[in-house]
Amino acid sequence: MSKKKITEGVPVIWIGTRMEEAKPKELENFFKTLGFTVRFEEEFKDNDGYSNIIFTVLDNIDKFCMFRLQTDDMKWVDDYNSNNPNVLPKHIIEKYV
Repeated sequence: MSKKKITEGVPVIWIGTRMEEAKPKELENFFKTLGFTVRFEEEFKDNDGYSNIIFTVLDNIDKFCMFRLQTDDMKWVDDYNSNNPNVLPKHIIEKYV
């Protein structure tokens, strides 16, 4: 699998999130109402079976960081950074990290 070239913005993994019936454009429009431009990348299951989504924040990155700290569970970051990269599937690591 080739590495996805993200040449602009910052990729974000939002854990425990399923798109279900929602379309990528709906996610992008939701974040636009909050003042952020994002691009949906993909939905995947981690190695624990939880659904997650990846999207790229394209603007207002500093504002988004503060928003995320107030609203998001950062457990996957803790797992990945504490030598437990098993939480993310290998194909996601190879593609985005």
